[in-house]
Amino acid sequence: MHQKLTAKVPAGWELTAAPVAMTAGSTALTATGTIERRDGLREIEADTMPQLEALVPDGWMLLSVRSA
Repeated sequence: MHQKLTAKVPAGWELTAAPVAMTAGSTALTATGTIERRDGLREIEADTMPQLEALVPDGWMLLSVRSA
């Protein structure tokens, strides 16, 4: 199932979750995929962590922080 879901993911996106479930009284398996956009990185700088967090655009995620 994971391969079938991965094959349907558009370019620039990534399959981040694919839980599999079996309906009670059935042998059928179902999976629902969750995808997230992963096509761009941007470096931002700030003096404090709250300032840095405020600079993260809506819909984006802060991936890592390094200190000078």
